Amino acid sequence: MYVKKIELRNFRNHIEKKIEFDKKINLILGENAKGKTNIVEAINICSYGKSFRNAKDLELINLDNENSNIKMSYVYDEIYDVEKIIDIEIYKNQKNIIKIDNKKIKNYVQLMENFYSVVFAPEDLKIIKEDPIKRRTFIDKELCQIDKKYFLNLREYRKILKNRNNILKNEKIDSNFLDILDEQIAKRAEIIIKKREEYIKLLNNVSKDIHYKISGEKEKIYIEYQKNINGDYLNSLKNNRNNDIKYKTTGLGIHKDDIKIIINGKDSRKYASQGQQRSIILSLKIAQINIITKLKEEKPVFILDDVFSELDNNRKKALVDILQDIQIFITTTQQEEFFDKSHIIEIE
Repeated sequence: MYVKKIELRNFRNHIEKKIEFDKKINLILGENAKGKTNIVEAINICSYGKSFRNAKDLELINLDNENSNIKMSYVYDEIYDVEKIIDIEIYKNQKNIIKIDNKKIKNYVQLMENFYSVVFAPEDLKIIKEDPIKRRTFIDKELCQIDKKYFLNLREYRKILKNRNNILKNEKIDSNFLDILDEQIAKRAEIIIKKREEYIKLLNNVSKDIHYKISGEKEKIYIEYQKNINGDYLNSLKNNRNNDIKYKTTGLGIHKDDIKIIINGKDSRKYASQGQQRSIILSLKIAQINIITKLKEEKPVFILDDVFSELDNNRKKALVDILQDIQIFITTTQQEEFFDKSHIIEIE
């Protein structure tokens, strides 16, 4: 799988932009604030329908325009050279329109089943040190991309959770309605927990060897899933109901789970240096690439947004050696000696 070209109209600071890409390494060069990240952001939106920068749709539309457009052509099956076109129209005041090969699709699930990408951006370094929501989002986002059932159950869980929290804010609580919601939320949660456990086990198996190589055979990592509820989910909700009513929110559940990342036997959240943090995230991202390739039998594209220059030469070399057969996009302010044969796209 690789991107052939992208056309942008009124997207961020790009009024009219058409770019063709190489099927291997693409260096997007330019000074800061010139729109390098905007290009890879548009590519990633073609995977999820949403920005990896957590931007609202309104922020993606240039200035006083009412809409923006991303049109991307990519090769889905390299053996048979099957080409597809994703066309996304982003609006200020109405629902976005997404087309694949000129056919309108109904939801983001259909989009995620077509084009796969993995991003490593400066924001990802917060996965290690900051709040559990960063680590949950990291796992959830990737699972949503590869598992339709997970995406649908997580979406339903969030809807029911929002409904439950609204009920808890009422002065008069309908206990019978809460019973119904608890059964619904427990059913979804059990599916989500099982999927998370399976994925983290797989991520562990794949990432440990990658990290060992990237770290110069000095470091070992291990990922541990820390469930907020251990035991019967439904009973735990019922037993905690008085606390939920008191604090007017759902205090237990998968929305409180965490992922502990251990490096050389120590909690990375407390002890990992900046260099180790970069190595851990890079290892996890490469592991995600390998998992997508295995499960979907298609290689995703890899986006490194403004992070490659911060890796030391050993980590850069390890990255180049590992990722020889996929399409890579690197945004940077300077030419990289490791990629002397790369396709250079200068943004002025």
